[in-house]
Amino acid sequence: MVEDDGAVPVPFISFTMFGFGKDNVTGRYKIVWLYNIYPATLNKKKKTRCEVFDLEGRRWRFVTTRPLDHHQILSNQRPPCANGLLYWLTGDEQGYPSTQTKLIVFDIHTEMFQVTSTPPFITPDASSDKIGLCNLNGRLCISELKGDCKQEFWWRVEECNKWERIFSVDLNSTSCWFGGITSQPLTPLAISRDNNKVVLSLSYQESLVDFDLDPDSTVYHLYYSGYYGLAIPYFPSLSLSFLLSKTICRLQ
Repeated sequence: MVEDDGAVPVPFISFTMFGFGKDNVTGRYKIVWLYNIYPATLNKKKKTRCEVFDLEGRRWRFVTTRPLDHHQILSNQRPPCANGLLYWLTGDEQGYPSTQTKLIVFDIHTEMFQVTSTPPFITPDASSDKIGLCNLNGRLCISELKGDCKQEFWWRVEECNKWERIFSVDLNSTSCWFGGITSQPLTPLAISRDNNKVVLSLSYQESLVDFDLDPDSTVYHLYYSGYYGLAIPYFPSLSLSFLLSKTICRLQ
């Protein structure tokens, strides 16, 4: 059997998760699927593609990813939505963690991308798998799990266009919550109105932790689930998920 060295490689898509959010101008909800195309040699510039599903238009369509030329997203991340914007972290050419991390921002209304640097409080050469993104109380929250096992959490204050440090967690003293020191950043799911308590989770772990942020307090509560899963912050529009799944099934 003779192999054909000139055979064209078959492209495939990296494992990515859908983004879901609301257009703050029109009020319409959209699903956004941003993914890497492999092998990259098929098109040296077009390494990523994006498809958008408008729940009212009920059809998938491609949108331009020109600003993402020479960038690829970090695989296996869940893009958070805050204030009409979706966010991703970049990875290397294979979609693995990179130390040259950038922030990809997608405007749900204009359907346009931009690539920006990570905020100044993030270590310049921080690996993208040590950076956490989520929606916390309607704001973009970003954190970094540092080499000393401390994780700092910041959120975006849109009113004054600044970042504000919220709290930090020392994983050396909290490792028992999740069965040992974790190599992944924790995700805050909710924070109290006075910013004194926070609920933390770790992907694919059964525990949720209600943590008192008072430095003089050692109180915390553990909550266990009967199965492994992925916890996400509460988002009222997710009540549409059942109708959404039915709509997609009908269109297939």
